[in-house]
Amino acid sequence: MGRPLAVVTLVLLMLPTLSSAYSMQFDVEDGEAWVDCESGWLNLTSNGTEYANGSSYRVMVDQGEIVATLPADAACQAVFPLSKEMPNLRPAPQESFNASDVSLCAQSTLVENCLGSYLTGDLTNDSADVFAINVTGQEVLVLSLVAASADLEISLYLQNGVSESILEQNITTIRNTSFGDVTKVIVPISESGRVVASVTSQSVDTLWMLNAKRFNVDTQLSLNHLDTITAYGRVPLIHNMNYAQSIMVIQSYDSSNLENVNVTFRFGDDDGSWSDLQTAAVGERIRGIPGYEKIEFKWDCDCKWYASLANYNHYDGSLSADAPGMMPLSKNSSNESYPLAVMDGSLMSGELTLGMDDYRDMVKVELTGWNDSIHLIDVKVEGDVTDLKVSIIRIEQNTWEISEIVNKTYSMNTVELSLEAGPGTHFIKIEHIDGAQSIDEEAEPVQWRMEVRTAVMEEGEEPWFAPSEEVQDIAETMRWFMGFSFLIPCLILVIYLQREKRFAQELSSKKDRLSWLRSRLDKGEIVTKDLARSLRAISSLEWEEALQAWGEPCIRHYTEGVDIAIWRLDERIVKGNTWPLLIGINPQKEDWDVAAIRFESPQGKDWNVHKLDPRLLFRNHEIFLDVLKMNARLFIQVELTGEGNSLDLHLSGMIMGEPFAAKPTATLYRKDSEGEEE
Repeated sequence: MGRPLAVVTLVLLMLPTLSSAYSMQFDVEDGEAWVDCESGWLNLTSNGTEYANGSSYRVMVDQGEIVATLPADAACQAVFPLSKEMPNLRPAPQESFNASDVSLCAQSTLVENCLGSYLTGDLTNDSADVFAINVTGQEVLVLSLVAASADLEISLYLQNGVSESILEQNITTIRNTSFGDVTKVIVPISESGRVVASVTSQSVDTLWMLNAKRFNVDTQLSLNHLDTITAYGRVPLIHNMNYAQSIMVIQSYDSSNLENVNVTFRFGDDDGSWSDLQTAAVGERIRGIPGYEKIEFKWDCDCKWYASLANYNHYDGSLSADAPGMMPLSKNSSNESYPLAVMDGSLMSGELTLGMDDYRDMVKVELTGWNDSIHLIDVKVEGDVTDLKVSIIRIEQNTWEISEIVNKTYSMNTVELSLEAGPGTHFIKIEHIDGAQSIDEEAEPVQWRMEVRTAVMEEGEEPWFAPSEEVQDIAETMRWFMGFSFLIPCLILVIYLQREKRFAQELSSKKDRLSWLRSRLDKGEIVTKDLARSLRAISSLEWEEALQAWGEPCIRHYTEGVDIAIWRLDERIVKGNTWPLLIGINPQKEDWDVAAIRFESPQGKDWNVHKLDPRLLFRNHEIFLDVLKMNARLFIQVELTGEGNSLDLHLSGMIMGEPFAAKPTATLYRKDSEGEEE
C-alpha cells in the first residue's frame, strides 16, 4: 500500500525530539504498521484505545486517526498504511495510470526548501508495488528510501507516452533500514512523461516508506551570495560581474561522495548575448571580460552539490571599474571613466591586475583657478611600488598636447614627484616598469596607494568682462523694481499703524467699551474680533485713558509702583463653561523681570488657564509675562476653567534682582450678585 503525504510529520517520527514526549495525529487506512526503535519506545493509540506500545513491533490498524507518542530520547523509524493498495503491474507507455502527486519545487541556493511527498506501501501477498510520478523534463527527481522492514529493490523506468526505457538509477537494500539510514538516488530528467517505479522484495510482508522530490533545473536563479551555495543538478545561476572583477572557486563538491565538481560558466550582457562556455576547477580564478555585465554558472553534476566562491574587486579609486590605460584622444572626448584624484592628501587606492591585462592606470587631476594661475601637483605613491613607474603629465588645454612629463620610480619605499601646471585637466600615470611584458595570468595584482596634494604658486589675474548694454538696461530696471518691492512692506506697515492709531483715538473718545460690547451681544452680534482689536489699540493709549475706554474695572489695585485692573467679561463671548476676564497691568516705577500671574481660589478649587489673547506662555493656573517694562500698558484677555465662583490674582516677579509681588486685596466673584470682598 502507499500514497504521497506532503507533510513533514512522518520525518519527525524518525527523530528524537526536544520535549519530554512528542505526540502527533494523522490519518491511516486499514493495514499494517511497523515500528523499529534503536532506543526508547513508540506508543500507538486511536480514540483512546491502545494499538501497541514498545520498541519493535508490527500491528494491524484500522482506518481513521491514530496518535503516535514517543519520548524525547527515542530513536525510531516507522511505516504506516497511508493509502489503499498500489497496482502490482507496470503500465504500458500508452496506458492511462494514476500518478502520485509530487509537486515541482523551485530551488534555493541557500537551503533546501522542498518537503516533497511521502509514499508508503507493503508487499503482503503482493509481487510488487508500482507507482508513477509525472515529470515535465528539465528537472531532477530525488527519491529517498526512508524506512524498510526488510530487503528492498526499487527499479525505475521512464515512459514518454510512446516508449519505455529503464533508468540506470535504482535503490537496493539487502536488509531492513536502520534509524537515520537514508538511501537516495538523483535522477536527471530531460524529457516529459512519467517515471514508473516498481518496488519488490525477496522477503514476504515487507513494509516501506519513500520520499519523492522534484526540482526545477531550467529556471535561472539569481546568485546574490557566493560564500555558501547548494542546489541539485545543472541549474543555471546568474551573478552580476563586470570586467574589473574576478571570482575564485574555493570549494565545489558532490555531497554524496565529496568528490570535486567542475563549474561551467559563460559571460552575458543585457542584450542577451553570451560568450562561449568555459570550465573552472577548484582553486582556479574566473576573470571578468570587457563588454559583459553578468556571469552564468552551471555545476557539472547530476547530484546535490555544495560550493563556495570568493569575489574580488579590481577597482581603481572611487570607480567600480578599472582605470583606463590611455589618455582621452582629445579635449572633447569624455573622461568620466577616469578616476579623479582627490587633492586634499587623502589616500586613493587601486591595483595593476596583471592577470587581466591591466599593467597601466591613468588618473585625472582637475585644477581650477584664474587665468595664468600656476599650481604645484605633488604626488606620493606607496604600496607594492618596487616595480612601478609613476608619471605626471601636463596637458596643453587648447591643443590637448603633452607639454611636459615628469617620471619617477621606486626610491626609499615610495615614489614621490611633483610638477607645476595651469588650470584644466592633467593626468597621473601609474604603470609597471616592464610594460606589457609584465602581463601573466598567474601574476599577483600590484597594489598601490596614492596621495595627491596641490598648492597655488601664483594666483594669476581675475578675469573681468565688461557688461553689454542689454545687461545694463536690465540691471537698471531691476534696481528700480527691487527698490519699490522693498518699500511695499514699509507702506503696508505705516498704513496699518495709522489705522490702529485712529482706532485707538476713536476708542478713547468712547468710554466704557465693555458696556458697548455687551450691548452688541444683547443684539446677537459677534464681538470677538472687535475685542481682540481693542486689546491692541487701547494698549497704545495712556493708562488712565485706556481704563476709561474699557470702563470701570471690577477690581483695581495699586501697590509698589504697579497698577492692576481686572474686568469681568460677558460669558457669551466664549464657548463652553469658561470664565472670560480682562486684566490690565501698568508698571509705573521699575522694570519687572521674570513676571508671572497666578490665579488662586479662596474656596480651594483650582483655576486653569484655557485660552489667552495675546498668546503668552501659560501652565495650569499661571501665565508667564517675562519682562514688564516701566510704563508699559499690557491688557490680557484670559479664559479660565474651574469649578469655583471666585478668584484672587497674584502678580510676582523680580525688580532690580529682588523678588516682589502684588496681590489685590479684593476677591473677584464670577457673578455680580455675589458681590466682591475687600
